[in-house]
Amino acid sequence: MGIRGKLFWSIGALALGYVFFFALMAITTSTVQRHLHVASDFLFPGASNLQLAESSSQRVAKSYKDALMLQDPSALNTGDTETRAVLSALEAAKEKLSYNSTYGQKASELIARYQELHERARGAYAKAIANPASADPNMLATLDRDQAAVDKAIDELRTEVGSTSYRAELESVTSANHVQAVLGIALFLLALVVAGGSLIIMERKVSAPLRELAKNLALRANRVSDSADQVSESSESLSQSSSRQASSIEEISASSEEIRAMAQASSDSCSSTAELVAMSEAKTIESNSSLNELIRAMEGITAASGKISKVIAIIDTIAFQTNILALNAAVEAARAGDAGLGFAVVAEEVRTLSQRCAEAARDSAELLGESISKSQSGKARLDDVTAAIAGITEESSKVKRLVDEINLRSREQTQGIIQISRSLSGMETLTQQSAANAESSSSVASTLKTESRALNESVRILSAVVEGKTQLDNKSALNAWDIQTQFEPA
Repeated sequence: MGIRGKLFWSIGALALGYVFFFALMAITTSTVQRHLHVASDFLFPGASNLQLAESSSQRVAKSYKDALMLQDPSALNTGDTETRAVLSALEAAKEKLSYNSTYGQKASELIARYQELHERARGAYAKAIANPASADPNMLATLDRDQAAVDKAIDELRTEVGSTSYRAELESVTSANHVQAVLGIALFLLALVVAGGSLIIMERKVSAPLRELAKNLALRANRVSDSADQVSESSESLSQSSSRQASSIEEISASSEEIRAMAQASSDSCSSTAELVAMSEAKTIESNSSLNELIRAMEGITAASGKISKVIAIIDTIAFQTNILALNAAVEAARAGDAGLGFAVVAEEVRTLSQRCAEAARDSAELLGESISKSQSGKARLDDVTAAIAGITEESSKVKRLVDEINLRSREQTQGIIQISRSLSGMETLTQQSAANAESSSSVASTLKTESRALNESVRILSAVVEGKTQLDNKSALNAWDIQTQFEPA
């Protein structure tokens, strides 16, 4: 394999490794972005809308019960407003979750169930308010059970979307980032091995033989210059031989220039690689920013849940005070005797309703506490993911610094090859000077001819190395060696 082939093989292996590296980086980055898109644009908004629907549904049930307790038909309008809020939130959740056919179907079923429940509850409570004597306790109890079932279905879907699926997407992001980091490190180490091997091959197969042959050429040229002082009869022949030598060195200089151009191309490729690594680092930083925005959104949900918890505590306090008032009313009715019997019944019913309201408030507080705990758990996991992304960002910065170092070494190699080219130009000048001095030589023509043949053999060996010929004529090589040893100093 010639010098050109060796250089192209080294550059091609390095370029192929980096193309493969960036292809894998692009695939894993696309996977991370896809899972983050599902988590932030579908699952998170869907879970938020389901939580809003659940809270509004509880307020609808409370509004209807308040209307029945106060015998105020206008209070049903509040329940209608909250019902519209529930349906609006469910529709929004359905829109976000439609990317998954199962979630979309469940959301549609919840909308249909809630609409049917609202129609039955609205009619039953309106009838009970218009004619309290016709109120059917069994019907109202059935409505309460149906309301609880719908609320449970909403909560189950919210838990499945907000916890299970959401956590699965985040785990997929973490896994993809881990794979990306491992592949990056492995391919970078492989690139270092290939680059090191290429440098060793270039040093052993190209640089060392060129240096040795250049040294041999310099020695031969000096001997030709010393002998040329005594040559007179064969000056013309020596001049022609020196001209041929100068032409050969010009060819060597041209080959060295090609090597310099290839080394410059390798340096340019390293610069392009450094730019691509910088782009990958920017993408990783962008993913880290998206996770930070998601954490802030989770903190907002936690804060809103805390406010709802305070409202439920106020409701519980009102229910307790209503219970006290009902007890006082029952006492006053007992004092009134028979005239207060009807009032005592009403007071007992008010007390019962206030107790049920307090129980509902406590149940809501427990559910809200569970929601806050799960939200905090999700935030902790997001913090872990953010830390992992930050680690990947740091590793990408290290990779960029190492690629910059490779780029610097490639430029230094190019400068070294330029210096070799300049040295060959100096050798060409010396050979031309030897040809001019050879015109006055006359006494040692035989020695000059012998040295000229040795110089030609050395040039032929150098040409063979440059052109990639691995085998030389054994007789020619032996003659070149014999001529060299004959004139070596003792």
